[in-house]
Amino acid sequence: MPPHTHAWRADLYLLVSTVLAALGWIFSKEVVSAWPPLLFLGVRFILGGLLLLPFACSAVRQLKVLEFKVILRVGLIFSLGMVLWMWGLTHAHHLGVGAFLNTLAIVLVPV
Repeated sequence: MPPHTHAWRADLYLLVSTVLAALGWIFSKEVVSAWPPLLFLGVRFILGGLLLLPFACSAVRQLKVLEFKVILRVGLIFSLGMVLWMWGLTHAHHLGVGAFLNTLAIVLVPV
């Protein structure tokens, strides 16, 4: 396959992932207007976990106790971030506010 074909395919994948992410933002904002934020996050991550479980079973079984504890700590930190983002999304009137806060979090990580 010619190299320029790979570049177009990469650009297409990036475009598709951007559109899916944007649709996810809109979907999240709409669902949060009808559901409590924690219920939405719980359902979202339980379904995601069940979807990924068949692919991760063997890797999870090989984890050591210390690795599992580290994964749980990091997961709790990320969960707190998602809860705060979702809470902010429920109080925002425009979807761009949530996008700005999410982008700002990336900038503030080194700080």
